[in-house]
Amino acid sequence: MSGRTNPYEIESVSGYPDALQIYRIPASKFWQVRLFVGRKYLRKSTKHDGKREAIEFAKRFFDEVKLAQRLDFDVHRDTFAACANKLMERQKGLVSRGERDGRLLSEDKRKLDKDLLPYFGTMAVADITTETLDDYITHISGERKLSASTINKHLVVVRKVLNEARRRGYLKALIPLGEEVCTPFKLARKELPWRPSMSQGARGNYIPSMQSY
Repeated sequence: MSGRTNPYEIESVSGYPDALQIYRIPASKFWQVRLFVGRKYLRKSTKHDGKREAIEFAKRFFDEVKLAQRLDFDVHRDTFAACANKLMERQKGLVSRGERDGRLLSEDKRKLDKDLLPYFGTMAVADITTETLDDYITHISGERKLSASTINKHLVVVRKVLNEARRRGYLKALIPLGEEVCTPFKLARKELPWRPSMSQGARGNYIPSMQSY
């Protein structure tokens, strides 16, 4: 039986690590894909008998495996998703002790699941800058019309997650995150979720204050 699964016509995928390969086996008319990860091969049928389609499948397979690795909270504890998961666990404890309104937990989870995790999930918290937040605001504003108040609520959840990251030692401090101010919305100063900076020309350069969270 092993002879039916012996690989032949083994080829690496151009532009990807040599650990990613497509190949054929006597037992199937379809190209197979394998990726060497963690001292073993992960294998899957591409369900394609054409090489071009098999290569595209292999690229998607590679991305899926790497994404799954990035979302492994035991391995990558410094991602936005991992810190958000810890935040939710801590907030559930607060709710169970009657120290936090459960509705706030539900609202935060809804924003995370719908918008924040799909965008920030695999990012290391240390890589999230003012420019990243600016890009996020532009992204969600392009998808649907959101009020300035709703945008601020999204940023409040972001700052909660980053505060959780700081509590766990993944951020040393909440420092200025760039020279550009998030500009898609011109809010009244009292509405801005940013701490005032030291100079008039550098407003908005700080991540929101965490002291209330």
